[in-house]
Amino acid sequence: MPTAVQGVGPIFDQAWSAYRLRAPLLLKLLAAWGLTWVALEALVILSGRAPGRPIWILLHVLYFWATAYWEAAIAGCALDHFAGRPPSARRYLGSHRLVWHFLVLKIVLIPAILLGMALFLIPGIVLTARLGLAFFALVERRCGPRAALALAWERTGGRTLGLARLVLALIAFNVAGAALLGLGLLLTVPMTALAGAHTFHALGEGGNPDRTPPLGEAPGVHPHDGTSEPIAP
Repeated sequence: MPTAVQGVGPIFDQAWSAYRLRAPLLLKLLAAWGLTWVALEALVILSGRAPGRPIWILLHVLYFWATAYWEAAIAGCALDHFAGRPPSARRYLGSHRLVWHFLVLKIVLIPAILLGMALFLIPGIVLTARLGLAFFALVERRCGPRAALALAWERTGGRTLGLARLVLALIAFNVAGAALLGLGLLLTVPMTALAGAHTFHALGEGGNPDRTPPLGEAPGVHPHDGTSEPIAP
């Protein structure tokens, strides 16, 4: 029987501790993400009139493609922290294949989650709980969308209820952040990424959600058994 997911409170504590250390880098990446959105809106406004449908579609495809770079970098830096690696946005921004896979996963998974949310909310919560960690799996393992979804499904098996509580808490957290004139998102979005990265790593450590590698520990090394596993570059 799989070990229960760590409580929401301890996960938020881990995310807060990480945020205090990594806020400057994560906020720069979040600002770049926001500027990408502003640039899209500026292109629409400066056109002088509403763009035709082909141009509108092209601009939004460019938006989703460009923001995938920043989203992958935020997820990657959050994973770096909990794996004991020095966070490096450049490691992820320079990987166009990784970003392409991230974009494909967004296109596949996010509409499915939104549809589930529209169907009485519960299906969307369950789908997010079971597959939301696929984004972290994709970035950490440098795998394709299908393999990332399979890994997320495997790691979250038998833990749906605990993860659903975490999903609901993060949704409420981000809604509260958005309500503060959007300024609260400067805290809630990075902490959501950090909470997800912590949970992904914790569920990969033999199902032990309390196991978080300290920053000084080499990634992939497990002092309890002396074994190691390769980490994708």
